[in-house]
Amino acid sequence: MGAWEISCDYDVILHKEIMLEAFAGLMADFDRITAKEGIDVYSDEGKNTLLGKMYWQINDIHKHILGSRYKTMEDMLEIRGTFKFFNQFVKGVMAE
Repeated sequence: MGAWEISCDYDVILHKEIMLEAFAGLMADFDRITAKEGIDVYSDEGKNTLLGKMYWQINDIHKHILGSRYKTMEDMLEIRGTFKFFNQFVKGVMAE
């Protein structure tokens, strides 16, 4: 393929883009939830709450989706499962 050799599968790239948007939405949902609960996820105390830890895990995935950490369909399926878990959590909290 030459100098522009591509080692990523198109489906993986497509899933990365979709998951990037999905996790950005989750971060926005968590921002609303933590604001409602009065938790500052940027403070040391807030980082150690359950919501703070969940927020930073979501943030870490979002930050690395386009990088080399997630490069296979198996990786995409794993973070999709993580997204589904957190999304169900958010729906439950927001329904209260």
